[in-house]
Amino acid sequence: MRKETKKEQTMEKASRYLLKALQKEGADDVVINAVDYENNQIKFVNNSVVETTTWNSKAINIFMNCKKKIISSTIRAFNEKALEKSAKILVKNAMLSGENSDFNGIAKGPFKYKKSLETYDKQIENLGERGTEIVEDAISVALREGAARICGNFEYGTSKNYLLTSNNVEVSDKGTSAYMSVRAFTDKDSSGQKTACSRILKKLDYRYAARKAAVFSVMGRNPEDTKAGKYDVFFDPMAFSVILHNIASAYSVFSVEAGLSFFAGKLNKKVANKKVTIYDDGKLPNGYGSETFDDEGTPTGKTTIIKEGILKNCVHNFSTGKKYGVKSTGNAGLMSPEPTNTILAKGKESKDKIFDGINKGFYITNLWYTRYQNHATGDFSTIPRDSIFYIENGRIKKAVKGTRISDNMINVLNNIQNVSNESEQVFGWETESPVVTPFVHVKNINITRSV
Repeated sequence: MRKETKKEQTMEKASRYLLKALQKEGADDVVINAVDYENNQIKFVNNSVVETTTWNSKAINIFMNCKKKIISSTIRAFNEKALEKSAKILVKNAMLSGENSDFNGIAKGPFKYKKSLETYDKQIENLGERGTEIVEDAISVALREGAARICGNFEYGTSKNYLLTSNNVEVSDKGTSAYMSVRAFTDKDSSGQKTACSRILKKLDYRYAARKAAVFSVMGRNPEDTKAGKYDVFFDPMAFSVILHNIASAYSVFSVEAGLSFFAGKLNKKVANKKVTIYDDGKLPNGYGSETFDDEGTPTGKTTIIKEGILKNCVHNFSTGKKYGVKSTGNAGLMSPEPTNTILAKGKESKDKIFDGINKGFYITNLWYTRYQNHATGDFSTIPRDSIFYIENGRIKKAVKGTRISDNMINVLNNIQNVSNESEQVFGWETESPVVTPFVHVKNINITRSV
């Protein structure tokens, strides 16, 4: 077993002291999550590194129930006097809040844990100046592909979580992460973006991200206007990750109860093409969202959400699971159950074969500004970003611009024609919870003009 550092012992000692202080003040259920992390960021603009930043943060996050009155907070002072003061204030503020009649408690430990695979890498923790070398290598790869300007950022870091609850849970974990976003420009109307993310350095395929971003920018020169209408769309994983992230948000039972989910009332009903199987997997090896335990200490695992087009499950924490007569899926989110890694199962055909079968349509490489007109029905719009290509008879005919997708999430799921036999893991600005998705062909997508 790894020897704990003095810093870690201090955080854990403070957490135990705070738990006792909160219970003394009258708290019924308490979850304390002490987080200690170091993050590094390298920004690059116009083919050069322009800024490097490192920051450390220590915090104790508290979730507490007093007679079904819920409060959450974060504190950063860990001496005993500050902890006692915080405990008094938190309980007092909780008692002033309204009762949450839906709250049914927190997970009851102890649990047996199976550590997630490939979530910690000493090479990332000790990366140091090699981070700049990786960025410079990515820039060189993109320039060799013909791009004129390269911008983006590289982030990497190490975190340690220590979880302590009033229900006999005490567990800790350590993890690393690395993420790179590359945007390539060839001219003012031509750009491409691709990201790479990984928990271990050797699987961070930043060269692929740099190469694809550059290729998209070169191919996207001289885009032409196009007409609105119904089209087939071939989604790059970078683009479809945004759709899948929104699907993941909708399968939290909190979203269903809040009227923010297009899955409401559809459990055990058809919501997608039979080729669609989606699951949530908090134990995915090298998964960017993989953890050993969730926010209340329940071991993470794999939950089938959609199986062959049929909605099978939502994700739950202990409280919502008790309300609906099911077990926690290991997705707490104490206030709201949250996805971990959302995975669209692979298909059987290659992306090239699927692409060859498209007579008329678009190849969309990226999306942004996804907004709902109606969360409950799934009506949304989103803007294709960076290079967009018009397809005829399985070939890219030209680059296009000025498009918008205005459609419905359930329609998109039902109109999926095929998914490729290869996948990519995606995390980023528009994909805030990690997803793993193949290339996806969807028919009859409603394309409108964005200008």
